[in-house]
Amino acid sequence: MTDKLYKRLTALVILEQKIRRAEIELEEFYSLIGGLTAIRYDKDRVQTSPEDVLGNNMAKLDQMQRTLDGLRSKVPLTLESVTALINRVEDENQKTVLYCRYVKRIKFEQIASEMGYGVDNIYCLHRKGIRELEKSLQ
Repeated sequence: MTDKLYKRLTALVILEQKIRRAEIELEEFYSLIGGLTAIRYDKDRVQTSPEDVLGNNMAKLDQMQRTLDGLRSKVPLTLESVTALINRVEDENQKTVLYCRYVKRIKFEQIASEMGYGVDNIYCLHRKGIRELEKSLQ
């Protein structure tokens, strides 16, 4: 499989990995700052630095959330792109194997079980589907 085809087929997986990492970073940052708290007027104010820590944290959280939202907004288009690529394959069994593998991210063994084939047959269908896609992209 060529690198170009591999990147196109795994684009959805890569995007979902980026989304998950962004979600984890956002959760970690939020927990590190202890949530956002309001200014307390019942305590003496101590000037530690001219820096606006609360404002900076709010800005960073906002930027992280915008990045996450931007990644999430790409999912439907990426899904459509990967599905359209797979739909170039004529054989329905090959198409099913490719869809299960690259969209649903099912392991070959489970695909074989669901389709009632042996794992070797699934590998063969996958290989033939990939070859057909490579020819269609040339």
